[in-house]
Amino acid sequence: MANSTRTARSCDRFPTGPKKIDIGRARHTRSVHTTGLLIYDADCGFCVRSLGWAIKLGITCDNASWQSLDLVAFGLSEDDVQQAAWYAEGERRWRGHEAIAKALRTSRFFPIRVIGRVLGTRVVAPLARPAYKWIADHRYQLPGGTDNCRLDGPHP
Repeated sequence: MANSTRTARSCDRFPTGPKKIDIGRARHTRSVHTTGLLIYDADCGFCVRSLGWAIKLGITCDNASWQSLDLVAFGLSEDDVQQAAWYAEGERRWRGHEAIAKALRTSRFFPIRVIGRVLGTRVVAPLARPAYKWIADHRYQLPGGTDNCRLDGPHP
């Protein structure tokens, strides 16, 4: 009996994460675990879907669509944020695969944090950078993608 009680309680050691997530309306997700902010494109279905996956993977960083932010305050342009995801922490900024790596490092789950650490290393960068660029260039063809995801704008 004591063994089954211990097993049931072992799941309680993980924090519950952000309380309210509303990806479709690009609301900020507040968390006490980190001060970082993942910036994504709410007009891109693939980007929104990817954020949903990241949240399921336990990321605890805040997130916001670039459309809901004052980009000048972050030192970013509209072109910057349409080309790639960004991660902002204090005065520092990370772009593309490095932004995704930083967000994954905030996960509640240890294996996901490890993946984030590996993805952010200099050893993996020569593979991750072009892979991220290819995904960004073709995101309109990926699951959840629409013509609004095209980097050169929607096509009729």
